Amino acid sequence: MIPFFPTPYPDELWYSVICRYHIRSGNPSVKYSIRELYGANHINVPVELCGALSPLLDALPTKDLTAKDIIMQHTLYPYYTRFFSNNRKKSAYMLALNGNRHAGQHIGIYQSSNMDARRMRYCPQCFDEDIAAYGEPYWHRLHQIPGIAVCPRHGCWLADTEITLTGHRHNLLFPALPDCHLLPTPDTTPTAAQKTFDAGRIDRTV
Repeated sequence: MIPFFPTPYPDELWYSVICRYHIRSGNPSVKYSIRELYGANHINVPVELCGALSPLLDALPTKDLTAKDIIMQHTLYPYYTRFFSNNRKKSAYMLALNGNRHAGQHIGIYQSSNMDARRMRYCPQCFDEDIAAYGEPYWHRLHQIPGIAVCPRHGCWLADTEITLTGHRHNLLFPALPDCHLLPTPDTTPTAAQKTFDAGRIDRTV
């Protein structure tokens, strides 16, 4: 049984919750945290999905979290499966739930041609508000949707980081911290059309 576990924040990626657990655990390396949560050392915690949930949920001290809530509210599963048939949605859901290593390919995550979205992003204003409200920042799910460049809450450009979503990620976690290597944001202000397009895309998908 895990003695504690962070409560997910609104629109927080499940990956971000795992990152916050690692910070609070005080473990000397990520592999110790992964072993505590997943029961194995070499687990790839996907940014867009959730990894195997059943053994993790069984080990949590609270039963308030459900697999459905995690997948639907804290992963990008709803975005990538929005045009799937019901049968394919169910198949993709089970792959995500079980942490199947082919889940991302089945859902279409790694076939995305939008390479500008393959970096972790966040809104500088959300960042400051999260620290004021919760005492810490976190990775927002909506900010990671491919093609979304503007924060739906503040209407400002999302900031790219040097943290990529793809590649070999075993025993790697990147919490949303002030030193997470922000890249420069555009000097221009998003147009009304860009804000409307991004907001509409989010409303239609998640």
